[in-house]
Amino acid sequence: MTFLRDPIDRLISNYHFLRTRSPLSRYSEAALQAARSLSFKDFLLCDDRNVRMITANFQSKALAHDIRPDFLDETMTGALLENAERNLGTFDFIGICEYFDDSIHVLSEMLGVELSAKKLNVNPDRRFTEPTAEELDIARSLNGLDIQLYGKARSRFERIYLSRSAPGSFHSPAGALGGSV
Repeated sequence: MTFLRDPIDRLISNYHFLRTRSPLSRYSEAALQAARSLSFKDFLLCDDRNVRMITANFQSKALAHDIRPDFLDETMTGALLENAERNLGTFDFIGICEYFDDSIHVLSEMLGVELSAKKLNVNPDRRFTEPTAEELDIARSLNGLDIQLYGKARSRFERIYLSRSAPGSFHSPAGALGGSV
């Protein structure tokens, strides 16, 4: 079981989490310092490998078991996406964060038990300036693999959910910034 999130929304959220609420760890130190000292645009453009680990194709790297803080060179791109897609295909359930409640409902049906879930990692103070068109373009360019992977996972979820749901009960997520267009 895994959950995926719209890659652009995940990146924006992660930036603000690092700026405001993230505890310091060896893993997050460079990204935390960058997020706290840089604008969102400069954070996206930061060349530090430990920052780029978070800003570029994070979900694809995590699913491909390649979370190393290295730049993705062009020769690795196909293999990374291929490994991430193959590994994603081994999950019996792939939830979508933008459909969190619906995902829990589908998972409950699949398991034959009524599940309830608390949203523990939600920023209660999600007040920030919306990213500019330029920042969104940069974020999309850094997350092309994640956008592809998320699009496939979301489509799979929608097919599974629609096949299990009563007509008209499917709820489209509220205005995600939509890295998967």
